[in-house]
Amino acid sequence: MANESPVNSALFMDRSAPIGNSDDGGRRSLHVKVTSGNVSGTFEPSGLKTNLKNSVHLVTDTPTLVTPVPLADRNAITIRVIGSETVYFGNSSLITNATGYPKLTLEELAMDIRDTVGVEVWAVCAPGKTSELRILEIA
Repeated sequence: MANESPVNSALFMDRSAPIGNSDDGGRRSLHVKVTSGNVSGTFEPSGLKTNLKNSVHLVTDTPTLVTPVPLADRNAITIRVIGSETVYFGNSSLITNATGYPKLTLEELAMDIRDTVGVEVWAVCAPGKTSELRILEIA
């Protein structure tokens, strides 16, 4: 077990060759060794599979939907505040600068999501303020 690190009580990672090629077209795989019990389930990595979309969005003091037309089958979204004002994020049009999750200039909001219905991200600035966002969606 000198080259093995515990992942959990029944699963060990082989540190001598932790990542290797599989036989299905060069995808990467993690080499593990089951020491007791059964390991079952499905591993589905999220990330770039089919497409990506970038956009620019101006946020004012009126709540606005960040991605009114989300990328189909979106797996992740990253939103960066480019403007000079703080932007506040939330999950509905009722978001305010008093209730939202704040992000300052050059800060990011990154979320791994599985969009089957469409996750809504709303943004707003403080009264009288505006700021710019850059958005990257991954499917």
